[in-house]
Amino acid sequence: MLETLAFRRKGQDRLNGPQGALRARPFLRIPKEKMGESGVLELRDVAKLVEGEAHIAPTSLTLAPGTLNVLLGPSLSGKTSLLRLMAGLDRPTSGTVWFNGKDVTGVDVRKRDVAMVYQQFINYPALTVFENIASPLRLAKTPKNEIDRKVRAAAELLRLTPYLDRTPLTLSGGQQQRTALAARWSRARVWCCSMSR
Repeated sequence: MLETLAFRRKGQDRLNGPQGALRARPFLRIPKEKMGESGVLELRDVAKLVEGEAHIAPTSLTLAPGTLNVLLGPSLSGKTSLLRLMAGLDRPTSGTVWFNGKDVTGVDVRKRDVAMVYQQFINYPALTVFENIASPLRLAKTPKNEIDRKVRAAAELLRLTPYLDRTPLTLSGGQQQRTALAARWSRARVWCCSMSR
């Protein structure tokens, strides 16, 4: 199912056509046993005004558990702005963000269990892939046996198992990017990724 979302670019009217609209669609279904704890993330009539100008027109969207969803759209269509609203890095001017039936619009970003990965991802160069993936779990004081299980599950899902003992600088760019994704995925129940197409 393809859902079209309309946004505004600075100084332009609402974009309705396929050239200007931002589209969201399920990209990959992840088996429940590999997904870990996740839930339904909903945006209900979320809008964002900046200095009185609409940057995101009222948007409603539901992201189902067990799916990896992709936002597609041209530059300045609101992809990263929408992800920042989902993650709690920004607050919508109107509308609400829901997770598992609970309004989390005003919940602090540190309490949301959402990870954000940007195109310019960050790995610790001196740590192995295993240690990079484990680092957010250790910060959260996750038990050691649970860390090992979650790291290996994330590595398997993102095809990093053969590289767990290597450092990021010995990997290809795609493998480095997947390491950053795995580190965020291993702890968060929702993760958002901002990358150019």
